[in-house]
Amino acid sequence: MPDILKEYEAIGIVRSELGEQEIAQLQSQLSEAVAHHRGRILDCSSFGKRKLSFRLRRATEGMYLQWVLQLPPGEVAGLKKAVGLMEPILRGMLTRKQEGSTAPRAGLTTARDYG
Repeated sequence: MPDILKEYEAIGIVRSELGEQEIAQLQSQLSEAVAHHRGRILDCSSFGKRKLSFRLRRATEGMYLQWVLQLPPGEVAGLKKAVGLMEPILRGMLTRKQEGSTAPRAGLTTARDYG
């Protein structure tokens, strides 16, 4: 029986001093990690460099990257562990997307959420 793939969104903060070649290499490493965990990347976008509100591994700036991917639910923990070991990534978050929504399930609130 084939695995049922769920859609996830990953946000990562990477070192701001990385060049285009290093970013492409990181994208390749992430694609390999996702494929190793029987998933696939659907989309990738960059929010550019931003100043961090606090230091992460001595960095004061970071480049924000976003990935939309499909992955079997049982492989999420393994992918998080693999991505956490990638040195250029300062911080990351992986959330499952709701059906029919473009926003991630966790982390966003609206005035309606407060009653």
